[in-house]
Amino acid sequence: MNTLYILEDDPLLGPTMQDLVELTQPDCKIELFTFFADFIAAIDANPPGAAIVDLNVPDRAGPDIVTELRRVFPGRPVFVYSGDADSLMRVRNLNLPRVTTGFKTESFNLVNDWLGHAFH
Repeated sequence: MNTLYILEDDPLLGPTMQDLVELTQPDCKIELFTFFADFIAAIDANPPGAAIVDLNVPDRAGPDIVTELRRVFPGRPVFVYSGDADSLMRVRNLNLPRVTTGFKTESFNLVNDWLGHAFH
């Protein structure tokens, strides 16, 4: 069974993203996190196969999230999204392998496509 961690603090968007994954990947175990510290601790303890990450959560914001995530989660597929165009462009400019980015307004369509490739 594949595992996926989602970092999203919005009380509506997080569960909606989780529902989307469950619909498209029924054999996937999903854990939802609101705080970056909890997310990173879970990855350290039990790394998932992939992750979906919002760039703005209560205890961390911006491209540093991706830099820290890549340090503890190298080589795994990550989908990063944000409503902050500048932060998202800074992540894109890092040219990290297996990191896909998208604007929050288009994230559901992009995540659906990304999921088809993430666990392969």
